[in-house]
Amino acid sequence: MSNTRNITLEEIEITEGKSLCSYDVEVKVDYDIEDCDCTSAYGEREVTQSWQEVNIEDIEILSYYKYKEDTDEYGNRNFYKSTEEMPKETIEFIKQKVIDDSSEYVLDH
Repeated sequence: MSNTRNITLEEIEITEGKSLCSYDVEVKVDYDIEDCDCTSAYGEREVTQSWQEVNIEDIEILSYYKYKEDTDEYGNRNFYKSTEEMPKETIEFIKQKVIDDSSEYVLDH
């Protein structure tokens, strides 16, 4: 059975070209949760360990805010809101982050 959850990722910092960008992104994740277990011999007893795994089926970026780094005349680092589109490499990075951290985003909520 497939589940769907909207997840918000905040302050994801990514270098695009020579610029540091920060994104706040809302993604929709379609996933399944698989119950897993493993039984092993432990001395003369058997021990069973159980856990859940998240299988990501699809990730869709619903919306995002992009902030680009800028340095003011005093050398202070600031971010300003940008209307630039998200590059393909950044989309793939964000999707991979959701996959890598799927247990945190799905099971802990």
